[in-house]
Amino acid sequence: DDAILTNWKGITYMKPYRKPRDSNTPGQQAVRGAFSTLVADWGCLAGIVRTAWNASVEGMNLTGYNAFIGANSGARRRGELLKLCPSMGESQVMNFTAAAGSAAGTLSCSFAPITTGKHLTLFLRREAAGENEASMLRHDCGADPVSPVTVPSLDPGAHYDVYALVTDASYAEA
Repeated sequence: DDAILTNWKGITYMKPYRKPRDSNTPGQQAVRGAFSTLVADWGCLAGIVRTAWNASVEGMNLTGYNAFIGANSGARRRGELLKLCPSMGESQVMNFTAAAGSAAGTLSCSFAPITTGKHLTLFLRREAAGENEASMLRHDCGADPVSPVTVPSLDPGAHYDVYALVTDASYAEA
């Protein structure tokens, strides 16, 4: 009655049972909201982003998922940009700006030239009415993209957080 068995990374262990308090304070609601949207964001991310998070914690008693949540929970609660991906040695996108495009529902992203042969991928996360939606859109710009890049098919007037990622190959193969 006073202990629970749990399994983590293949290791089963026992810990004491503590009856949870259901404190529904505004602060706790903010924490829960931030956590739930980060969990959903992680679900939208795959490939090299997950690989990079997992590699960043190799040898530690931690998973890439745990590191992503831990690195971003405070930023999400404060309405700041996330740390989308730890570095894996590729160059950063320099002089990156994103602004509404000339046509409704488009976004124009400009940047300094990236290293020849490298690929650029944009991630966009929509925020609506002060609530964080839990979905990331991915826009592949291909190899050697020319600035500016236009991202089509967005919701006109919506606010998007935009992240740029340089990879050594197309996103699916990076």
